Amino acid sequence: MKSATASIRVLRPTPTTADAKQGGRSATLRITVIGMGYVGLVTAACLAKLGHHVIGLDADEEKVAALQRAEVSIHEAGLSELVAEQSALGHLRFTSEPDEAIPQASLIFIAVGTPSLANGATQMHAVDEVVALLCSLAPSRSVIVIKSTVPVGTARRVQAALRASTSAQQQPPQVLSNPEFLREGSAVEDFMKPDRILIGCDDPSTAAAPTLMQVYEPLIRGGVPALTMDTPSAELAQCAADAMLAARIGFVNEISALAQATGADIERVCEGIAVP
Repeated sequence: MKSATASIRVLRPTPTTADAKQGGRSATLRITVIGMGYVGLVTAACLAKLGHHVIGLDADEEKVAALQRAEVSIHEAGLSELVAEQSALGHLRFTSEPDEAIPQASLIFIAVGTPSLANGATQMHAVDEVVALLCSLAPSRSVIVIKSTVPVGTARRVQAALRASTSAQQQPPQVLSNPEFLREGSAVEDFMKPDRILIGCDDPSTAAAPTLMQVYEPLIRGGVPALTMDTPSAELAQCAADAMLAARIGFVNEISALAQATGADIERVCEGIAVP
């Protein structure tokens, strides 16, 4: 029996007419990030830093009002300064009005929270609300990018919903998976200096993946590899990365207890087994 494997390709951005006009630099894109929680705000601020025009959309009017004043309640190194800087430059703004944020966007990132329930399932209520908005407001040729941690198969479910809500004469928005690998305390640095960019795409014949590549072009030009695969593989890769990190933390905690019992230095032990 042959094992199923995902096809993985390393992508390079395709130059566009806009790129040529800018002397080879990446085009400035209009991006909306939905959900101004931990992942969403970091994503919005960093995408603005990469040179794009970004709108952060959130249903919480008080949170939006605070962000409009560049007041950041999330304690993350460099984030407050980045939000203030990009807001002052006009690259980043915030709203609670979907009609203001969604219809003009080329790319729409879904970054709402998906907490775990007591039974281990994922709470998808916020994602479902966003999908309902996109079905009515997203431009037909826009690219929907899922940043939230979601169950495997979510991108294809969202794609089916968008296809069902689009008339036969129009092309539905294309859905991609773009997992985040951010660590608390170093999220801004992790975003701006990633060890890889992962893109889940089920239809390589469309311009969706190359468009997302343009978003990250400054990072890719600096040597960051961009890997593309089908959306279930990308979604599972994110879950697997989270699980692997949890397992590593648990393992180091166990070794730490042994080190304490034996008089070993846990920091030197971690150096010896190449665990940062």
